Amino acid sequence: IRIPTVRTKREYLAAVDNTVAGILAGKKAALDAANESIGRLGAAKRLRARVMHLAEVFSPPSAPPPNRPFPGALREFAEAMYHACRGGMLSEMLGHADERAAARGIFLSAGVDVAAPMLSPRLFKRDGAGGAGGFVSVPASDLALCGDAVLFLDAGDCVFGWVGREVASDAARSRDARETLAAFGKRLTRDRFPIPSLKIVTEGSSQARYVVSRLAPGHVDAEHEQNVWFPPIAALAPEARKKLMASFLPTEEPSFALWMRGLGL
Repeated sequence: IRIPTVRTKREYLAAVDNTVAGILAGKKAALDAANESIGRLGAAKRLRARVMHLAEVFSPPSAPPPNRPFPGALREFAEAMYHACRGGMLSEMLGHADERAAARGIFLSAGVDVAAPMLSPRLFKRDGAGGAGGFVSVPASDLALCGDAVLFLDAGDCVFGWVGREVASDAARSRDARETLAAFGKRLTRDRFPIPSLKIVTEGSSQARYVVSRLAPGHVDAEHEQNVWFPPIAALAPEARKKLMASFLPTEEPSFALWMRGLGL
């Protein structure tokens, strides 16, 4: 068997499939979490160390350890590790140890289509004027939680619809949003087995936590960082953006940018 080789690190990075690499690292972490000598906290620590090691290997030799640059080609991998550390398999998002163990079992036996969004959730926003168009992919950040938004969150083994307060307050718009979410969810998950059931929640409800907890807290970033990590927010009018920022509750959880900065990257 001949294994193709490359001459430079840049060529190597270009050949990496971030999705597959993330799933493999995530499944190793799931196995580590089930090991009593490592546990979920130890597994998360190993994932953070893996990200730091990649920066060390692929950074220029002259790059100093503090704020070492992380290779842009592996950004999706780093984001997957971030979500893995804060997700239901390793964190306390799922309150009971049995729930975390069950999630890890599903993840370990899942194929790429289910495992990838279980590791790093996919968020879709209804596009068009007044949310009358189809769904487009947006970063999985809480900055998408505008009052006039209709969102679909794919977490692999479970899927959620989120209806903003402004849409939910209008019976016709709310009904249309729910029907559209159901149709989109059916198309997206039709090849999965078992097909996950869709839970639709409204902004401000107790069940909205199922969506909010799975999204990165992008609101803690500075405004210029928000524009980089969540480009759609730059299109908001200043008053609308101020209103959105005021709607978030205080949190100590880091955004992806702060998480990377905490690793010295």
